[in-house]
Amino acid sequence: MSEPEGKAVLARIPVSFEAIAAERTSRGGFTAASLAKWGVPWPPPKGWQEFLIEEGAPYDLNFDETMRKARETWSMNERLKRLERIVSKNLQAKRLL
Repeated sequence: MSEPEGKAVLARIPVSFEAIAAERTSRGGFTAASLAKWGVPWPPPKGWQEFLIEEGAPYDLNFDETMRKARETWSMNERLKRLERIVSKNLQAKRLL
């Protein structure tokens, strides 16, 4: 099995909840240096801990874009549901006339 040309396959290193907790500062946060060990940018994006626990290190910078697109899709689905409710109410109102 060969690697795709021009693309290196990166091995992920498992990261446990305990390993993340051990890097917390006395004030409960994380330093940029400790996050850099896992490839997490500063400031850390939402969901970075879950990503590391589920996928391992290094952090995938494309994950943020994937999550943004997922939220946009969810927002579009919510808009469609609202539009369906409005249309349904309008149709019911016309039947009552």
